[in-house]
Amino acid sequence: MMMTETTMTTEARLTADGLRELGACGPQVTLFEVTFPGGAPLTAEAVTAARGAGLDVAWLAGHPSAPAGALARLAGDGNADVRREVAWNPQAPAAALALLAGDGDASVRGGVAGNPSAPAETLVLLAGDGDASVRGGVAGNPQAPAGALVLLTGDGDASVR
Repeated sequence: MMMTETTMTTEARLTADGLRELGACGPQVTLFEVTFPGGAPLTAEAVTAARGAGLDVAWLAGHPSAPAGALARLAGDGNADVRREVAWNPQAPAAALALLAGDGDASVRGGVAGNPSAPAETLVLLAGDGDASVRGGVAGNPQAPAGALVLLTGDGDASVR
């Protein structure tokens, strides 16, 4: 008889304590505890359940262990707060960050601009953004490529230079 090795994987979960650490308000934490007594798995299904319970799903978008697939899905969320959390999340996939770089909300684009995981070509694109706070985010990003920084050296807004 052949034996196979079985490994147990621990699914990433968010607990009420973790939600508090992310800055959630008391009523949201209480509702979370009722909806997910043992914590919530970081999955698309949990997002659906959370929304159905009336929870704000920005907690998943900002979670440092959120899976790339969930972040990619949340990048298209109708709520700018959720998209902003994805934009700031260093685990967000490059394609999600590229999508968010074109968001109509400057604070979302600013999140991408400040994200050290943003692709170089996305940062170069954002270096030409019409909003000075977005361009400033690129200027302050430690991973900004030289091409983006060159564009910003002649910026008309002193706060960007």
